[in-house]
Amino acid sequence: NMLNVAVVQNGILGPQSGGATYNPSAIDPATGLYTHNHMLRHMLTGQWGNSITNITQGTLYTDQFTWTMPADIAGVVLDPTNIAIIAFVSEGQQEILSGTEVYPNVVFANSYDAYCMSSSASNIVCAPETDLTVTFRNYGNIPLTSLDIDYSINGGPTTNYPWTGSVPSAGTETVSIPGVSVIPGVTNTVSFTLSNPNGNTDQNPGNNSSSASFAGLMSASDGTATIDVTTDQYASETSWILRDDNGTIIASASAGSMGNSSAQPTAYATLVPNTCYSFTIYDSYGDGIFAPGGYTVADANGSIIASMAQLGTFTTEQETNF
Repeated sequence: NMLNVAVVQNGILGPQSGGATYNPSAIDPATGLYTHNHMLRHMLTGQWGNSITNITQGTLYTDQFTWTMPADIAGVVLDPTNIAIIAFVSEGQQEILSGTEVYPNVVFANSYDAYCMSSSASNIVCAPETDLTVTFRNYGNIPLTSLDIDYSINGGPTTNYPWTGSVPSAGTETVSIPGVSVIPGVTNTVSFTLSNPNGNTDQNPGNNSSSASFAGLMSASDGTATIDVTTDQYASETSWILRDDNGTIIASASAGSMGNSSAQPTAYATLVPNTCYSFTIYDSYGDGIFAPGGYTVADANGSIIASMAQLGTFTTEQETNF
């Protein structure tokens, strides 16, 4: 009989083909990424476990294992508050006889350690402003009561947002900063840095930062706009919608209405003055459009408003506002 002890982690955001279709509740609304759970991080007993030599009735087997956790694995932060320990007994390398899973209590070494878990920014729809959101966890062993949240948009000046509250050890807090003015580009990035937990120097500055991208606001000429889409071999997954700032659909193509691996007939839409628009293209399977497919939206002067060439590949959707 073999004892196997594994470390797994929950709440890891990453790509997952078909995730939006088959398990949409696992899609993180801020990033559009899939939430992976029970992801293997380490086998404390190796690939096949440790041999239990004395298995007579009434005997007790005990052992102790130590693993120095790295800060990350392949760039994914190893969050100790989201890990679980799984122990199971197998007969050889085949049948699992019994097992259990436990969630450990985490004891943090530092008193002052703010971990920036994630951040997001709302797409610019019409007015040149965005709503920022940052989520952090208290990796300190005492309650977190104050924190400096610094953010910079598109590499511009840093703005300080002071936070006060009360977050226990291992607890989380989400802070929203609404109505932040932006000079938008086609694509935009906001960067966050946390500092001065409880007015002290952060004892682990390596986990203090996070960044996020959001859609900008393009300029477009009035008149007739053109929408050209070239599908991949899975055209039934692709659809798109052009809306105005009242939510009215100006033009669209539904899923299943386009042929595979071909340039579709040009669609047309009339853009009127003093109106904002949003073009969004979707892929129901969550793997975007494969090259050489793509899309282009141009205004009446032929200027490109939106294209996959500008924004790059996408997963479930890609939005451009103008």
